[in-house]
Amino acid sequence: MTASMQTDELRMETGQPAWLVVLPPVAVACWAAAMMFNARIFRDPDTNWHLATGNLILRTGRVPDSDPFSWSAAGQPWMAHEWLAEVVMALIYKAGAWQGLAVMMSAALGAILVVIAARATQALAPQRALLAAAIVAAALAPATLVRPHLIAYVLLTAWTVLLMKARSADRTPPLWSALLLVLWVNLHGSFIIAIAIAGAFGLEALLNSQDRLATVRQWGLFGGLCVAATLANPHGAGAWLYPFQVSGMESLPMITEWRPLNPRTDVLQTVYIAIVGVCTAVWHRRLGLVRTALLSGLLVMAVMHGRHQAVFVIVSSLVILDMLKSRGGLSPPRAQWRRRSVALAIGVIGAAGLARLLMPIERSNAKSYPVDAIAAVPSPIRATNVINFYDFGGALILKDLRPYIDGRADMYGDAHMAEYARVIAGDPAAFNRVVRAGNVGWLMLDPDNGLVSLARQQGWQRLHADRIAIVLVRPDLMPRATDGAPRGGAAQLSPSTQRMRPR
Repeated sequence: MTASMQTDELRMETGQPAWLVVLPPVAVACWAAAMMFNARIFRDPDTNWHLATGNLILRTGRVPDSDPFSWSAAGQPWMAHEWLAEVVMALIYKAGAWQGLAVMMSAALGAILVVIAARATQALAPQRALLAAAIVAAALAPATLVRPHLIAYVLLTAWTVLLMKARSADRTPPLWSALLLVLWVNLHGSFIIAIAIAGAFGLEALLNSQDRLATVRQWGLFGGLCVAATLANPHGAGAWLYPFQVSGMESLPMITEWRPLNPRTDVLQTVYIAIVGVCTAVWHRRLGLVRTALLSGLLVMAVMHGRHQAVFVIVSSLVILDMLKSRGGLSPPRAQWRRRSVALAIGVIGAAGLARLLMPIERSNAKSYPVDAIAAVPSPIRATNVINFYDFGGALILKDLRPYIDGRADMYGDAHMAEYARVIAGDPAAFNRVVRAGNVGWLMLDPDNGLVSLARQQGWQRLHADRIAIVLVRPDLMPRATDGAPRGGAAQLSPSTQRMRPR
């Protein structure tokens, strides 16, 4: 069949030009490609300590089981549950620097979106498929960060599609697919959601089965293999306890990604959740009891914790599109154009990735990477301990400096997080206690932290200040800061700092 004949047949089938079938996957591929050139993918401060952890594992040849980074919790038990993703990040960074990480994470986003867009073309007219893909891409935008979770979400997408295909064929998933969980459990703690999804589809199979004993046997074997696969990690059964321990922390509201949905700031997620909530309510009969319960449960998780919003977006979009797709499948010409669209989307992402690799990224001073403030601190002062703003901890670790706190809140625990909250707010008793106990010599704070005013009242001297961070030094150590300054520079004060010095 010639291309013109295929186009004519497709136009007769849909009443629309053939190229519209190509549009949804290619459009989301362009979106993912654009993210490679968006500096906001580096806005999360945890990127820094994840990279440092990967470097440490490559250097030592072992996964750490105690804190190797901070001074306040040195030697305390720590579960590096994302160690494999961190190693991958470190290897990518060694090969391609920051631009390599941008390509890796944007390609992961592209893989997720292209799969969803391609399945949308099975379920909807091209224009509606494009709209659905755009809504999903917008809802996932806040989760597009250089962090391990995005790698794990590629597995989440593949896992959900694999299970739905098995259910469509009224069979169990292939047993080899349990091996995906060996990767997943070492990449990210969201592997438990994979077990929950498998359990939901297994229950659906049982409820719809004519031979329930056979169904229990087949899905039970698959489920047992899945659970066994999750034990193949350095922490064994402890990997199962970790997500529940973290979700039970009292200090979770202090961490942005664990805060509940805020309609004023989480506009895109709020709109998406509202759309899916309405769809689930309207189509609950077509979805079935189990899938409705699955989406409802994930919706509640997304409302309770921002961390789960991306999971809800991915799973709900795939489940709803699976419900809407034509049971008769695609016609040959439309299926061929769909395959071409996926190939073209891969080409778009590949070409953008090559261009990104050829254009080095120089990360500038930012909230997630306060390099100017760190560079302003001379060696004699760096040798003492620091009290830092939570978001600055990862950058300190990456620069081989020991923070007071960083993004590993699960390791520090509720007591430490509560102490940090009092200190950073400017509680004199808490601050003085930590300074004495830790022999703290300098502070690196957000200019809006309440501790800035207290420290200045107590005589701590400003060494550096800009819109990102302010560095204060203990009064008796300020001569060391001056002695450690390079020639021609007053205690390594930056130009912006010198302008901000009091008259």
